[in-house]
Amino acid sequence: AIGQAEFVQKKCTRLYGTFQDIHEQQLIDLKIEESETSLNRAQSISKIGSWEWIPETNQVIWSDEMYKILGLDKNEEKGNIYLHKSLQFVHPDDNGKVKKNYETIIKNKKIVPLEFRIITKNDNKLKYVRTEGGQVVDANGKVVKLFGTIQDISEQAQLKTQLNNFFENSLEMMCIANTNGYFLRLNSVWEKTLGYTIDELRAKPFVEFVHPEDRQITSGETDNQIKGNKTISFVNRYITKNGKVKWLEWSSEVDTEDGLFYAVARDITEKIESDRELKLYSKELVAKNKELEQFAYITSHDLQEPLRTISSLSEVLTKKYEPHLDKQGKL
Repeated sequence: AIGQAEFVQKKCTRLYGTFQDIHEQQLIDLKIEESETSLNRAQSISKIGSWEWIPETNQVIWSDEMYKILGLDKNEEKGNIYLHKSLQFVHPDDNGKVKKNYETIIKNKKIVPLEFRIITKNDNKLKYVRTEGGQVVDANGKVVKLFGTIQDISEQAQLKTQLNNFFENSLEMMCIANTNGYFLRLNSVWEKTLGYTIDELRAKPFVEFVHPEDRQITSGETDNQIKGNKTISFVNRYITKNGKVKWLEWSSEVDTEDGLFYAVARDITEKIESDRELKLYSKELVAKNKELEQFAYITSHDLQEPLRTISSLSEVLTKKYEPHLDKQGKL
């Protein structure tokens, strides 16, 4: 409702105005407000701040989460927001790549995705962030607006660092390979075990490092995994750079969606050789036992021979001279 009063000699003589049905518009405004609220909630949960830049007017707009990520008070920063405002919070070690990225944005009017570290204003907290964005172009190809996001990925970065440390510091031979038969990533234990560098191991199909006699069963095992079966324990031989044979025991599984093998191998060469030595020793022990048994048999036979001779003579004497023997002689 919009109205106005008409006065004559300071006396209100008439009121006039208009009433407008704004029901539909009000519903639209409410929906917009709800959408903005939902967007702010979503950005807060996902820790994603958004921004817009209009080159013609140099106007910059930040979402609430943008201030929060950078550790800024929105009320204190009114009128003090500009495109490269966030650059002052970049970690010193990442300044170079961020400035280069910023120059690319200004020059080409195009957002280039980037990950870097920042130090927040309020508590000097280190954060890892990722930036992405896009542009709006008019009919003449002129960029009228750049927009983008900055996401706090500190938790993901910390988890990634922990996983990398676990991968690299593991005492086992850990690797990731594709279903085309090539290693994609290996930890340093591979270099120590086989003597090849990581680049050399990635340069050709991994089956070429396998002992020629084990290549067929190795290919069969990988095909079996691609069909969806896990490998709990599989043993094959690899040839080291200096030509020695290494026995490896594998546990592996394939992710059929991304076509990657995730595998762990253990060098069991010493165990295999120890088992062989133990089996050889067992065979030698059995052979020696047989020799001892034979020796004992022969010795026993030899010791019994004089007794048998004496016994035979006693029988002869007894038969021949029995009538002449007294009781003591017969005994």
